[in-house]
Amino acid sequence: NGINLFDTGDSYGTGKFNGRAEILLGQFSKRRGIVGDEFPNEICVATKLAAYPWRLTRKSMVQAIKDSVDRLGRTSGCLELGQMHWSPAAYGFRFQEDALLNGLADAYEQGLIKAVGLSNYGPESLRSIHEKFAIRGVPIGTLQVQFSLLSYQDYQREVLEVCQQLGITVIAYSPLCLGLLSGKYSVEDGGALPSGPRG
Repeated sequence: NGINLFDTGDSYGTGKFNGRAEILLGQFSKRRGIVGDEFPNEICVATKLAAYPWRLTRKSMVQAIKDSVDRLGRTSGCLELGQMHWSPAAYGFRFQEDALLNGLADAYEQGLIKAVGLSNYGPESLRSIHEKFAIRGVPIGTLQVQFSLLSYQDYQREVLEVCQQLGITVIAYSPLCLGLLSGKYSVEDGGALPSGPRG
C-alpha cells in the first residue's frame, strides 16, 4: 500500500550529473531493507538512461545499466525497469539511437533489467522500435510521456492508441503540468509565487 514505483534517471542529480538521484534512492532502499528480489512487491525501481553524446555503443548502454544497478544498490544485480530517456534520432543521431536501443535489449537478454521501457517517444518511433524488438523477442513494457490536462494534444492521443494496440503501459510524467495544476499558483493575490525552494 502506498507508493512502490520509484522512477529516476542516471542524469538526475546535481552538479556533474553523477547519478546522485540514483545514489539517494539506493541509500533509501538499503535503509528500508528492500534492495533485492526477496521483496518483489515492495519496490519497483525504474531508471532512465540518458543518450549522452559520449554514450555511443551498445556496450556503453549495458555498462550504464550496470552502473545504475550499483548506484541503486540492487543486490539482485538487476533493475525492474530500464528505460531509454529520450530519442537521439530526434536530434539527428540515428546511429546512436540504434546502438543504445540494441544495448537496452542486450541488457534485458542478460537479465540486467526485468523490463524495457522508453521515454519521450512518438507513435511512429514507438511502432518501429516495437517491430525491431519483437524480432529479438524483447517486449517493450512501458512508455513514459508527459500527460496532463494542459498538455493533451493529438499526438498524445495517438501515443495512447498505439500503446493500447501494442500492450505497452503508459507512465505519465508531470501530470500536474510542472505544478501549474497543483493549486499553489493563482491569479489571486496578484499571481505571487508561494514561498519556499519550489515556489
